[in-house]
Amino acid sequence: AHRGSAGAQGPSSGVAVERGVVGLQAFAPQQQATGQPVDIAATKAAHPNWNPHYWDTLVAGRKAFGALAPNENLNDGNKCETGEEEFGGLCYKTCATLTGNEYPIRTTAFTCCKKQPCHLFNSKHEMGVCGGFSVGGGKGTSCPHLPGGCLVDEEMLGGRCYKKCSILTHNEFTHRIAPVVCCKMALSYRCAFSGNHRFSRSFDVGGGKGDNDKSTPAYSHTPMPQLTEASDKSR
Repeated sequence: AHRGSAGAQGPSSGVAVERGVVGLQAFAPQQQATGQPVDIAATKAAHPNWNPHYWDTLVAGRKAFGALAPNENLNDGNKCETGEEEFGGLCYKTCATLTGNEYPIRTTAFTCCKKQPCHLFNSKHEMGVCGGFSVGGGKGTSCPHLPGGCLVDEEMLGGRCYKKCSILTHNEFTHRIAPVVCCKMALSYRCAFSGNHRFSRSFDVGGGKGDNDKSTPAYSHTPMPQLTEASDKSR
């Protein structure tokens, strides 16, 4: 739970207050004990001085990344983003998604299995470098990456999170093809043509660049585990 400098507590919920921000971790054991969901609206009404900007993110269990926090289940045991699964310390698009639920069990970076016990004859293989079954989640093709996620205004490239090219270029160059290059179309030979790409060192930034919020990263970064799993010890 969040601890405030004065150690103030909500009268009945056991919710700690820190600089007007509520830590809602105490709600989980309360809900487990009673079997009933906590009345968030009533709790908010009883404490009007709590900062409303943080309510939606804190109710979901997120840290204070504000509205930039992705909508992830932080207590499902999955350190990867929704639609991904962890294997060998990296996050891959789920085999269930890649195979239309026909081969839902991942057994290698390139192999998905139909059912246990897995063997050569009930498995499907698709090789590729950031291709085949060895891809990360999201739209299109991306590489597997370390556990964690990006902010909602970020995109992943090469295992790092960057502020979206669409935001940085006002939807003119919407596809990131390098840390400092945005293109009008997905990676192809056409990006090399004059007018189809833009180069700028200012593109190598994180989603928090310019928002004056120290909790959001201003520079490109590896995926953040605290955005995908609350119990992750690396947060």
